Amino acid sequence: MPQIAIEIKPEQIEQAIRQMSPAEQKELERKLWAIRMDRLVSKMRKNAQKNKVTQAQINRICERVRQELYEKNRR
Repeated sequence: MPQIAIEIKPEQIEQAIRQMSPAEQKELERKLWAIRMDRLVSKMRKNAQKNKVTQAQINRICERVRQELYEKNRR
C-alpha cells in the first residue's frame, strides 16, 4: 500500500486544536494522556527487566528506611 507523507508544523497543530470545541479538546487530552501513560509504564517495565532487584535488596532498603523514620520520630 503506498504511503503519503505530510509535513505539518507544530503551529498548525496548535491552531487546529484551538479551533476544536472544548469537548473535543478534552477528549483529545484524555486520549493523549492514555498514550503517554502507556508509554511511561512500558518504559518502567523495560527498566525493571534490565535492573532486577532481589527481595533481599528490597528488605535491606525497607529496613534502612524504617530505621531512619524511627530515629527521626524519636527526636
